[in-house]
Parts: sequence; C-alpha cells; structure tokens
Amino acid sequence: MLSANYTSENVCRAMGMGGFANDWQLAEADQSIRVLLLPSFHREVCVSVLCKGSSVLVSVVAAVSQIWLQDWPVPQSTSTEQDSGTLAEPQFANLSSLLHVASEPKPARRFVVVDGMRAHSVLRAEREGKLNLNQNVAYDPSYRAFVAELVSQSHSAIKSPSIRNALGDAGSYVGLQLPVEVVPPAKEVVRTMVLRSPEETAQLLDALRKKHEG
Repeated sequence: MLSANYTSENVCRAMGMGGFANDWQLAEADQSIRVLLLPSFHREVCVSVLCKGSSVLVSVVAAVSQIWLQDWPVPQSTSTEQDSGTLAEPQFANLSSLLHVASEPKPARRFVVVDGMRAHSVLRAEREGKLNLNQNVAYDPSYRAFVAELVSQSHSAIKSPSIRNALGDAGSYVGLQLPVEVVPPAKEVVRTMVLRSPEETAQLLDALRKKHEG
C-alpha cells in the first residue's frame, strides 16, 4: 500500500465508518474522544468514547485483517468486528485530562522510531474546540500513558473475546500485558435450496420451524 494513502480518514472509511474525525457517531455526542490505533504488526483498531449526558459509551471497531497489508494503493473496504460497552462517568474526564497533558508542547529532541504504533487522537469537548494529536506512542511517555489508559478501560468494558484480543495486541505497544482470550469457533453456515412447489416449500419450512421451536 502507498504510505501516503494510509491516512486515518482512509483507514476508517475502509473499516465501514463515516470518517475519522467527522461522522454521525461523534456528531451525536456531547463530548467525544476517538483514537485510531495503527500497530505495525497487528490489525487496526478504532476506539470511540462518547459522552452523552451522564452516560459514557465506548465503541470499538477492529479490522479482521491488517489493512496496511492490503495489495492496493488505497485502503479498500474490509471486514470488521465491533462491540460496545459503558465506562464510569469520571473516566471521560480522566481520559480527556491525560490527552490534554499529552498535547502540551514538549522540548524538541532527536528521536528515531522504527515500527511501533501510531495513534491518532481527536477530542471534541462541548461541541466546541478540537484537540488533534497524531504521533507514534514511543515519542512521548505522556501520550503513551493516555493510550494505555484508553486501551485498558476499553478492554474492561468490551465483552467480545476477539476485540479484546485486538485491544490486547495494541496494548502491547504501550507496555500493557492483557490476557489472551479464547475465541469461540465460528458457526458453520449451511445453505439449503428446496426444489419444490411454493406450497410444499412453505409446509417444509413450517415443519422445520416447529421442530426448532420444540
């Protein structure tokens, strides 16, 4: 994939979202934090923390396979998994505070990072003002601490084993060691075609439904 096209906007659209920093999910929230996690060797994960009144919802979308490895110049639509949960009300303020600390100007220094994980974060508060931070988590301990807290809280709130594993993979880039979940095998889907008249087909389906309900 062309690295110039591997943008937050393109990745989120490939994951079936309306965009990175502007979509219906963020627009409906009073305050919101969205973080797109782009690990070098694991699948992409997007975490949205949405504050509506006194409730705080965390929504996580994870690519089923790593988008960066697609053999296309621009990210193409990919299969995803999604789950959501709730956080305690003070957690939004805590995450917001950590992100503000991470966004404060730091003394310039020479720093070379090979691989690692880039995290793009956007904060909207009271529908006004926007904080936007896009960098590798290895550059700044305060940013790494923010991402670690976000991943840890999301991991606790989400029930899907597969998405918890995706969060765990991303968390390893910020020093977390989250347990690996056992993912249940996918249910096999068998498609059946009935070569009968409409009346016979209806009778057969009715019989199968009654047997299943019984």
